[in-house]
Amino acid sequence: MAGLLTAGQEFAPLLPPITHDGQAVTRLEISPDGKLLLTLGADRTARLWDARTARPVAVLRRESEWVVNCGFSPDSRTVFTDDESQTVRFWNAPAGTYRARTEPPPAGQVVPKAEHTARELVIREDRLLTHVVYRAENLSVPPEGRAGLGLGTAIRGKSPVELWDTATCRRVARLHGPNRSPDVRFLGRRWVYAIEGGSTVVVLSAENGREVARLTDPSGGVVSDVTCSPDGRHVVTKLPGGTFVAWDTAEWRVRIKECLHGWDVLRVLDNGAYLLWEYRDGTMVCAYHPGQTDPILPFRGFWSHVPCQGDLAALCDGQVVDTASRQKLRPPAGRRYHPDLARFAPDGRFAVGDLGRLIDTQTEKYLPTVSGWSPNSVSPIDNVWRSVTGYIPGVGLVAAEVNYRAEVRHLPPSDRLDFPPDLLELWLQV
Repeated sequence: MAGLLTAGQEFAPLLPPITHDGQAVTRLEISPDGKLLLTLGADRTARLWDARTARPVAVLRRESEWVVNCGFSPDSRTVFTDDESQTVRFWNAPAGTYRARTEPPPAGQVVPKAEHTARELVIREDRLLTHVVYRAENLSVPPEGRAGLGLGTAIRGKSPVELWDTATCRRVARLHGPNRSPDVRFLGRRWVYAIEGGSTVVVLSAENGREVARLTDPSGGVVSDVTCSPDGRHVVTKLPGGTFVAWDTAEWRVRIKECLHGWDVLRVLDNGAYLLWEYRDGTMVCAYHPGQTDPILPFRGFWSHVPCQGDLAALCDGQVVDTASRQKLRPPAGRRYHPDLARFAPDGRFAVGDLGRLIDTQTEKYLPTVSGWSPNSVSPIDNVWRSVTGYIPGVGLVAAEVNYRAEVRHLPPSDRLDFPPDLLELWLQV
């Protein structure tokens, strides 16, 4: 067995931990295409790494700026960094070459220091949303690069939400208005939305920032959430008491309004179905068609990990649900998983289950979590800000952020994995 491990390690080495020249890594992100790793460090820099070899690609910082946030665009072609002066820089991936920066704040505008500023940035392929909230005091300040307000926050100012073109780095629009919430979000690929007066959803074009529609329920209920299907045909707004309103985006009219007490909409699918989760414990999900009269059939699955492929949804235990029929797909005789589970594996073999563990869809082995790694979010008291386990197709590596350093371990590539599953488990522990 030792010989087999030695032979295997020729193409699947255990790589040394990633740090920023010995300083801590406070954030780790895998590019959507699985080719790059992006880290934010205590040295106030962002860095790109080759996901296969863990070798450095580029340091993403200009001069002596203090980088506080970073991220990938969904198409993996753009990386953004944000500094304490509220200047966003765009970088070309995979090389990490500098592209351009956003315009600086207007002359005369006072820019608070980052330690008391919550700055949110959300990126799409060609658009970026930015928003800043200035804080007077905070009893629970998140680490650098983490947006959001902590406990005991006193807000003393807000900046307009700005929409930027990531290719030209020009400001497309400032999305402000009377009584409009500064919490602006993307809605599918074509729109962004803001809630105005608590009860009206203002839909704006992501192309130019102009108003497209206003969604208001006659009851005047306060809107707490808005969800859109990937193809942009279906939008659902949530009102008090578990009431949901489905909108047809072709004419922006109400399709149906109904109460689903005890459930929340996790996702809206292209076929118009809802993927619901029971918010009381977060471990039950179900597929629901608006207006259905049949009882809801819940399945056990963590709300944070329910990937979808067309009409199919994969639960954390590897079971597959057909959202059209709202039924689990039965595995063939003698098999634990349905063959369609392989559709959720980026390389056609390994699918990610609960707690970041991998399911080998060929051998049907449920691989354990790598020894010493925690795929769960851990309190800062335990000296871990965040921990992420990811599987990268074609490379077979798992990446995690543990104790302020990024670790990368390889699994044998699926095209060369022909030794027993028990040995694969041992491989993970090496």
